[in-house]
Amino acid sequence: MKIKIKLSVMMIAIVLVVAGTIAIVELQRSSSIVMALARQKAMYLARQRAQYWDGRMGGYINILQTLSNNFNYYENLPPETRRTTYETTLQSVFEDLPDFVRMFTIWKPDAIDGQDARNIGRVGSTPTGQFAYSLTREDGTTKSITSAVVNDAMAFMASSGKMTVNLSDITPFKNMGKDTFCVRLFVPIINKRINDVVGVIGCQLDIAMCQPRIGTDNQRYGRSYQYRDLHRPGIYFGKLSS
Repeated sequence: MKIKIKLSVMMIAIVLVVAGTIAIVELQRSSSIVMALARQKAMYLARQRAQYWDGRMGGYINILQTLSNNFNYYENLPPETRRTTYETTLQSVFEDLPDFVRMFTIWKPDAIDGQDARNIGRVGSTPTGQFAYSLTREDGTTKSITSAVVNDAMAFMASSGKMTVNLSDITPFKNMGKDTFCVRLFVPIINKRINDVVGVIGCQLDIAMCQPRIGTDNQRYGRSYQYRDLHRPGIYFGKLSS
């Protein structure tokens, strides 16, 4: 009788072990499936966001490239009207682009009209008269100033990548008096006659447009996300949630 009881206990123990093992295996399989689905969902989300933000960024670059294509015909204008004409053009475009904290055009010394010396002291000119006109809305009102990124623009125009669009790392800024983050864009102005860069047109782009969507994703998925433009290494849209 005792042997039967022992055998019964052993059989029960074996069944429990087998059942436990099966349960663990099934649990692991379920966890793997859940993790795989989560990864697929995250990849889908990433692709959708990347396409959206890349489209937005591409639209802004197209605006700057259109202006660059217009400015590169500067030699068809009378020299004495070139600065005023391009200043007026920037003003009309800037007022319709609230995501641009600053918008500017910077030219090599004497490149635009050969009259730098005559423009010393003019708003939008450097102390040597170099054309470096900029618009800003940092404090809530639109103002004309001399660009603060002349040295960066000159370095870009002397670089091996001067014929392509240039984007900077994200930096803190103010837009309409509010703290935000911006990325700077340079688009070259190319004189087709000499096939060389004579200036740039660019902007400080407010990336706050991305932040509400990122905050929503963080709340929905209970995680911290930071989106990066994979087509432009080093460019991140939005900041991680705290």
